[in-house]
Amino acid sequence: MDVAAARHDSRIAARECRAAGDRGDSQIVVLNRKTLEPVSTIGAAGAAPGQFQTLHDLAVDSKDNIYTAEIGRGGRAQKPVRQ
Repeated sequence: MDVAAARHDSRIAARECRAAGDRGDSQIVVLNRKTLEPVSTIGAAGAAPGQFQTLHDLAVDSKDNIYTAEIGRGGRAQKPVRQ
């Protein structure tokens, strides 16, 4: 598993926001929980840690860690580092 260099948005842990995968732009979008308006993004398109080639799925565990899965050439799992 790659430890991604992408910044993990602390507002997810505060339950103010939620994370959603944007497959088209190969990034995680952080949404305001009440309005569902985008407030930030995590990652970008690419092959380096913290970047996504074909973002397929994501999960957030009970400790608010984000895990991502890629398919195709990327074919890996990542966990963005909380900063």
